[in-house]
Amino acid sequence: LWEAKIRALQGSGDNPGSLRSTEMALKQLAKRADYKPERVDWIRLQRASGLYAAGTHLDYQREAGILLNDMRNGGRTHDALYIETLRQTARSHSVYSEFAAALPLYEEAVALQISLYGENHKTMPALLGGLASVYDGLKRLDEGRELYRRAIESSERIFGKTHRTTASINYYAADQQYFSYRNLTEAERLVRRAIAANPPEARGNAAIFHHRLAELLVLQEKLFEADYHASLAYDIAISTYAFGELIHITPVNSAYIALRRYNLPAASRLLTGSLIGTVRQFKLYYYVRMSIEADALGAFFGWNRESDGSTIVPPMRR
Repeated sequence: LWEAKIRALQGSGDNPGSLRSTEMALKQLAKRADYKPERVDWIRLQRASGLYAAGTHLDYQREAGILLNDMRNGGRTHDALYIETLRQTARSHSVYSEFAAALPLYEEAVALQISLYGENHKTMPALLGGLASVYDGLKRLDEGRELYRRAIESSERIFGKTHRTTASINYYAADQQYFSYRNLTEAERLVRRAIAANPPEARGNAAIFHHRLAELLVLQEKLFEADYHASLAYDIAISTYAFGELIHITPVNSAYIALRRYNLPAASRLLTGSLIGTVRQFKLYYYVRMSIEADALGAFFGWNRESDGSTIVPPMRR
């Protein structure tokens, strides 16, 4: 019953509610005399996934790592749930560019997946895409690009051209073209494929994809279309999430495009000093562009720090 409730909350996009339910379920089930760890492994994995969706990546990494160790120590290592835990733990390392730590986890997951279920199982595309991203991070670019190609073909064969997984793999392949090859044209093409493949209910992904497309379009001086996609990303983000990176980077991106289009009132309405200060602190490589845009906006509108660097001074006070 708890699993059914958690699945329903996840399906409706209520990540905070899902996280609360995982906590309640684990507390209640731990009190049962017939409590067995393997009965709640899935719920523990959903708690880790919920922390990732909430943007608390360090907590996600910790939770996924603890669960993986518990499963290994308990001998629960030959089923689909263990493979998924390997994948999510590997992803938790990839988020922080810890590619050397992620590599053996992904490789173990892929090998076990093929051994137990074959290459046409529904989890195969995500595993191939994750391993591709690690190869990319380790500068094994050609191997990564080939794996992305295989992952996209696998996802389209298994799920079809309109599916969350197909969309996500196209997006990650686009990021490789953007960050590793600096091929903006190919990156734009793949992000558009991701948007076309994304199902309507995957609103979080839609915000991410439209934001990335806006970023790519800005770099190509296609400001009019960039404005449309940035605004769409912002609207989706603030209607979907209560917290997390997206509700910070999407208004900064929209404001920057408005500034570039000389729409100063629109840019100013989207900004606060705390927002600019928050985005300036983002260090992960895929947020670097947003940090640059935040700096440009802060300089133009006068959102500068006190002389001791402590707080951001509102323009009117300065």
